[in-house]
Amino acid sequence: MLSLGIGLICVLGTFSGAIYAFDNREYLSGGAIRSIGLVGAAAILWSLGAILLFCRTTAGRVLVIIDSVLGLTYVLAAVIRSEDPILLTMAVPVLPILVLAALKSTGRWIAAEPRRY
Repeated sequence: MLSLGIGLICVLGTFSGAIYAFDNREYLSGGAIRSIGLVGAAAILWSLGAILLFCRTTAGRVLVIIDSVLGLTYVLAAVIRSEDPILLTMAVPVLPILVLAALKSTGRWIAAEPRRY
């Protein structure tokens, strides 16, 4: 659920960033387009990983782990570039997702046969 929530937040961020950038052409630059593209790609990866994880696939787990690591890398790069440690708060929702997806119990849950009612 956390991964799907982050995916939806990224979708909203992509659309709002694109609308703002294209409405205010003076803010439209290579960096803005690159950021919109990165957040859009993250939205697709988070959402797809969450959906595949709901379907109990290992691919979903791997996708969520990879996207979490990429998200943390993006946050660390933003902190280093801006020299503003408050940006580390963007990593708060990503860390539990990474930990929960990487746990051995998640792998056992994926491998277990779902109960038939």
